[in-house]
Amino acid sequence: MGLFDKFSKKKVSIDEIIDNANRWTNLYMNQYAIRNSVDIKNGIYLFNTWAIWTHCLHNDLIDNPKGCHMEFLTHVLAFLMKTKDISGDEFLSLYQNRFSLYQKEIRELKNPQFYPFGLYSAICKNQYKLNQTVNIENLVNDNESDVFIEFTNKFIKFWNIINSELITKYKK
Repeated sequence: MGLFDKFSKKKVSIDEIIDNANRWTNLYMNQYAIRNSVDIKNGIYLFNTWAIWTHCLHNDLIDNPKGCHMEFLTHVLAFLMKTKDISGDEFLSLYQNRFSLYQKEIRELKNPQFYPFGLYSAICKNQYKLNQTVNIENLVNDNESDVFIEFTNKFIKFWNIINSELITKYKK
């Protein structure tokens, strides 16, 4: 990396981040969602905003990240508030919880023996709960194992699409 590369990088605006999150949310809902619901749309939107925000942040593509973080969170909260009665404090707790969950589970998707129970719960079951309670026993008892397998297969395809776009469009 040259001395001036940091200064010549194209920075990503909050509007571009939100536009991509919206586009990916629509893609997911139209082609990959196991069912169509407002709660699933909110769950995948949280995931999509996390994916692009953290990717751009880690690749130094956000100009003044500390200064624009609140603007970013305000956009995400406004999206959720269109359909969900959620306070700012509840949202911040939920978003912090999801950031660590998504990071952990996406890293684990590389392992073929890993099952993304947390992602399934956060996107499809318990979108607004901090403690994720889905595990293999719950799925078997609730006769949801087929739905979980369908979610997992579709989610991996979806993640591969957006991850590929992140890597090619938003390079270091």
